[in-house]
Amino acid sequence: MISFHHSSPYYSTHHHLVYPDDAFSSPFAYQPLYSSYLSRSTDPEMRYRRSLAEYLAAEKEYNTILRSREEAILRARADALYRQEQMRLHLAQVVRARKEQKARQLEEALAKAQAEDLAAQTTVPIFPVVFSVPHHHRTTVPATRLSSHSSPVNDPTGLPDPMPQSDIKVCGVCLLFV
Repeated sequence: MISFHHSSPYYSTHHHLVYPDDAFSSPFAYQPLYSSYLSRSTDPEMRYRRSLAEYLAAEKEYNTILRSREEAILRARADALYRQEQMRLHLAQVVRARKEQKARQLEEALAKAQAEDLAAQTTVPIFPVVFSVPHHHRTTVPATRLSSHSSPVNDPTGLPDPMPQSDIKVCGVCLLFV
């Protein structure tokens, strides 16, 4: 067991101390530099100074704790404001992205409608063409639009062009293939 009392006979006093003031009255008594059981001084002014120093140290520690608490509160408020601002910015980005998406969808729908309208205006109508053949061999062949530089070589079927690219006179009507 640890003891804070001096147990060595070298440090023991010859008389028993009843009051702390007795240690200073005997010139032969051991006087430690500091003891938790014996105060260094019993002078009221020294006790006041020691108490004042302890109070000021405690007050300084308390003020430090209060200051750190206030800093933590301010930091938490600043973080909350930052998060709120980030949420506002994120919400604005989401709204802007939705508007841009709707605008793109409208543009795509408009472009599709314009393409369909243009395709309807530029389509070549299909007219049945009847060749001068006996009635029982007649077939209906649609008139197709050929480019001016198409040739039988470019034909994927490999068959000769059934309708040449020149004027054909059928039943007294001149047809022009473009």
